[in-house]
Amino acid sequence: MRKSKLRYYEDIISVLYNKAKTIDEIAFNLNMDCLALQVKLDFLLENSLVEERQNNMVRVFALTKRGLAILKTITISKQLDKLRNTITKMDKTIRTVHASSENGFKRTNILD
Repeated sequence: MRKSKLRYYEDIISVLYNKAKTIDEIAFNLNMDCLALQVKLDFLLENSLVEERQNNMVRVFALTKRGLAILKTITISKQLDKLRNTITKMDKTIRTVHASSENGFKRTNILD
């Protein structure tokens, strides 16, 4: 299945988290074509999530404060989603154990 644009933007921002990188470095990390990456970087530049810098006559891209805030928000959202899934599974397990103890150790599932 093909990645969504949002997933590509998220991946680019994640790659730029630690340090500024050239377009070739970003493309290599994401296993992506440089031309397709440039289009996505242009979008991120227009929305002030990434900035372009000159470093020793080489063009590099780095996260802005806004881009860093977006990355932190996405990270927290993913962690909360994992936590929600874990709690749901634990709740289902507890209900199953509780039902089995009430039915003389006959294993049943309340939710089904």
